[in-house]
Amino acid sequence: MATHLNPPQEAPYMKNATFYLLDNDTTVNGLSAVEQLVCEIAAERWRAGKARADRLRR
Repeated sequence: MATHLNPPQEAPYMKNATFYLLDNDTTVNGLSAVEQLVCEIAAERWRAGKARADRLRR
């Protein structure tokens, strides 16, 4: 008999994940794909934190 993992009940610690396939040979504006991604993620998190801080000040 097959047993299936039910994530909400059996693995509540599991979250959604995003995986990126990056081409290491490509550069844009002098940045590699990894450097571009790191900058984008940092900017997104900074904006999210700034928006949250703005809401807390109100």
